[in-house]
Amino acid sequence: VWKLACLVRSMWGVSNLRWLSRDSILEQLKWRYDVEYTQGKRSSLRLIMEHDETPSRFVVLFVSQILTPTLSSDPSVPLPSPPHLMLSDGWYSIPASCDILLLDLIRKGKIYVGLKLRICGATLSGGDP
Repeated sequence: VWKLACLVRSMWGVSNLRWLSRDSILEQLKWRYDVEYTQGKRSSLRLIMEHDETPSRFVVLFVSQILTPTLSSDPSVPLPSPPHLMLSDGWYSIPASCDILLLDLIRKGKIYVGLKLRICGATLSGGDP
């Protein structure tokens, strides 16, 4: 749906809501199934998550969500963890923890939902096979 929504936004001046119809979405899902299972081609993010590609490789992902913890009014509740990003290639998503520099950019509004990030030298934590 992200891919189709971006397509609709990029083609201004034309009524493109047909791209977000049920039939169009099902057609895209069928196409993706054909690419992945019939042709055997997987996205970069799926290759990384399945440990068939190194996570340190260069990849472009976009921010699909900024997960900010809510503060509790109860003082006995420990402080929540810092914000995390949910990154996506348009088909698959993966959570990403942020270092101090990224946290500062999030606070300043420089990192926002929809922004494309060029990532290189990343590591996977947890979920080892």
